[in-house]
Amino acid sequence: MPPTPLVKFDLKAQKYVAAFQPPWNDVRTMSPALVGDTLYMTDMFGGALMRFDLKTERWLDRYRLPDYGQTWKYTTACAVFGPYVVCNLSTFQGVKNANGTYGFDGQRHHFVNKILIFDTRSANAGIVPVPTLSSEGYATIAYLRTLQGKLYGTCVDSKLLPDGKPEEKGAAFLVEFA
Repeated sequence: MPPTPLVKFDLKAQKYVAAFQPPWNDVRTMSPALVGDTLYMTDMFGGALMRFDLKTERWLDRYRLPDYGQTWKYTTACAVFGPYVVCNLSTFQGVKNANGTYGFDGQRHHFVNKILIFDTRSANAGIVPVPTLSSEGYATIAYLRTLQGKLYGTCVDSKLLPDGKPEEKGAAFLVEFA
């Protein structure tokens, strides 16, 4: 499968003016996040974060992310917070992890409750769980957004049912990252 390019669109001229093909095979670019003059994009099913220099219009490198394929297989929304690129991780979309399950811990409904934090200064990445409002709930994250120098995550904390699965609904809350 050919890689997904980064396409440049001129709003004034109302036309596409350039397409930049990643130098890696089978890349699916998604969720751009801008740090300085560098665009960071996830390879949504490839377990990597790629860098593109906007000044030179060149792809720079591709970083492998921790635990890809073992517990997660899909990156979703990304946002920038200072020198950090923060992304949602997931095991859903019909792509099983190394355990043959969709959930981070082998439970199918535990599919989007981890956050990846990538430090652009060191290229180190860590994975943290989505915080829960109570020790009895199960929290998931949907969106990440930067507003006026702060990073927020939209989350849902669902009550666990007697069978161990969360309710289809739950209390919504925002997380402010500090």
